[in-house]
Amino acid sequence: MADKLSVYNEALRHVRQRALASLTEEGKARRALDREYNNSVDDVLSKGLWNFAFKKVEISADTDLDPNFGLDYAFTKPDDYVRLASISDSPELESGLLRYDDDKDNWYADVDTIYVKYVSNDTAYGYSINDWPRPFAKAVAADLAEKVALEITGDVSIRNSAVVIARDELHEARRLDAVDERVKFAPAGTWTTRRFGARRRSKRDRM
Repeated sequence: MADKLSVYNEALRHVRQRALASLTEEGKARRALDREYNNSVDDVLSKGLWNFAFKKVEISADTDLDPNFGLDYAFTKPDDYVRLASISDSPELESGLLRYDDDKDNWYADVDTIYVKYVSNDTAYGYSINDWPRPFAKAVAADLAEKVALEITGDVSIRNSAVVIARDELHEARRLDAVDERVKFAPAGTWTTRRFGARRRSKRDRM
């Protein structure tokens, strides 16, 4: 089980700095880590189809949106949406939706209800650090090290080394996550039905 202090200290190890005693310890290193932490989590979440961060939702068409791309219905993407795993007109997600399109904020389809499985950055999903597999936590720490290396050390060679470590840890985390996946589509289970107009959870209510 990961925790924020261990992620920070692994990042510091990659840039050859001493470990922090606590998350309240003063100093340039901790301030840099605090500033870049959310960016690193967001970046690593966006680069994989992470099983621990998958969320399934049922979404009804938004009647306030004009359909696009010649399709009949429009759907607003959830606020915690990061990356699509599958989209279907079936709750079992047993077959993908063949005719749909999307833009930055919306999906479009010929059915009035869609079922979506996606990587979520909600605090109960992708941002739930207690649920992070060890390889994912290592990938976040390595990405964090790459982001803060120059600021903390001023050493280009250390930063270049951190870039390589970040690439390798991300590759390994994705490989192991793929090994853990047992089925292509999620089995039937609990669905979150999203109705439009309701207030959504803030994406920035982070730990």
